Amino acid sequence: MREISRELGLLRNTVRKYLRSCAEQNRAPQSGRTQKFDPFKVYLHDRARAAHPTWLPATALLIEIRAMGYDGGLTQLRAYRGR
Repeated sequence: MREISRELGLLRNTVRKYLRSCAEQNRAPQSGRTQKFDPFKVYLHDRARAAHPTWLPATALLIEIRAMGYDGGLTQLRAYRGR
């Protein structure tokens, strides 16, 4: 990395960032790993569609699906809603 940065006149962090982005593009897609809330995805989708245009906070959805048996956390639920 040092040699490349010297040769191109770039900072090492810039070279590192570029190399990482290239490596991520060439990476194989992740397998279809299941998540704890997979059984609740249909419910979450239907619930959000029924409430539209009103926004439902993830904490409220968490309370609802916990009553249905979900034992996971809030972080994965928020990540799913952000897609």
